[in-house]
Amino acid sequence: MKRLVVLCTVVFVAALLVGVLASQLFSMQSLRAAVPQTAQAESTPQAPLVSFEGVVRQGSATVPSSWVVGAYSFQVVPGTEISANGVPIQPGVWARVEAEKPEGQPLQATVIELQQAPDGDIFDRIVAIDNDTGIWQVGDTDVVVSQATTVQGTPSVGALVNVNGRWSLDGLAAGTIVVDSSAEPVMYLGTIVQQQAGQWLVDDVVVDLSDFPPIVGDPEIGAQVEVVGTETGPRHLKAQSIRVSSGTAQFQQRNGWLVSVNGDTFPYLWRVNLLDGSGLSPAYVAVFENTVVDETAGAAGYRSWLDIQADYSGNGYYRARRIVVLAHPPKQTVTGIVEAMPAAGTLGQWRVSGHRVEVTGDTALIGVPQMGSLVTVLGTPDYSNKLTAESIQALGQ
Repeated sequence: MKRLVVLCTVVFVAALLVGVLASQLFSMQSLRAAVPQTAQAESTPQAPLVSFEGVVRQGSATVPSSWVVGAYSFQVVPGTEISANGVPIQPGVWARVEAEKPEGQPLQATVIELQQAPDGDIFDRIVAIDNDTGIWQVGDTDVVVSQATTVQGTPSVGALVNVNGRWSLDGLAAGTIVVDSSAEPVMYLGTIVQQQAGQWLVDDVVVDLSDFPPIVGDPEIGAQVEVVGTETGPRHLKAQSIRVSSGTAQFQQRNGWLVSVNGDTFPYLWRVNLLDGSGLSPAYVAVFENTVVDETAGAAGYRSWLDIQADYSGNGYYRARRIVVLAHPPKQTVTGIVEAMPAAGTLGQWRVSGHRVEVTGDTALIGVPQMGSLVTVLGTPDYSNKLTAESIQALGQ
């Protein structure tokens, strides 16, 4: 009996020891299994990728070296791929750059593609003219005016100009500058009293038709018309467009930003850059006494964003019913095909059916958009109508 008790005791102790050892072994295995998971969770995140383009302000074929393209400073490192395309590496050429930003390190280029500086066009008003340096400020852009520049019209601060040129180190080197008009357009609303070849009498205003202005509607004696043109003398108007007030105008709701306001009394003529597809469309918007102008968000001024409800008269002229000054640029939605995107990663400039789209770290990517994908972009435009994307959704996935 005593031997049986002793034997049972020995078996119990042995089982207890085996259980303790197994528990310790399991804990060690669990700890060892957890170590790689912890290390993986704490691995270094991939450096964010960006893309940009602009004039090379500083650059060298030496590796490593420091470059400046547009407003970006970055490093060229041994792994940087440079496609010169026969263009010398020197200030003044154009570069498209893909780069990454490792944590705690400066921006590093992964890909650089060089080309000759492209042509550029801007439409805005003159902010400053410096005849000593030959630099004009047109909107936000420095324009280089030289002896090779052709200037049409009489430029002055505040005048609207179309500038065509080539991008350079100092800004846009102007080839041609066209002053929008030495005489600001005006609008006259009146009744056709007389019609003769080449001119009409509207009330007591002589309207010159020698430029063959587009006419919307069916003009006849007694019809009320809106005439847009330039004053060539007292009570003389050279017509640019004529609209017969017969209800034939097309109602539209458009967004854009204000360039200038012409006129000393109603009807005022607002010059507006309308958002139009992937770019801008210059337009004149006539503001009458019965036009509702909502300035709750702020007074209308240069570069104010606008929501416009108007009747389109043709030839770029609108008769406003209601204009709302917006506190922020209006969000836009674009659905189209991804035609271009950064070579690596997603951050930087995309092209979606001709629209320029800037993708940032705050952009929500829904699905897996890629080259050739059909996507819907929700974004906010800048003054050139490039969208900063709030979200991009891949469709049909």
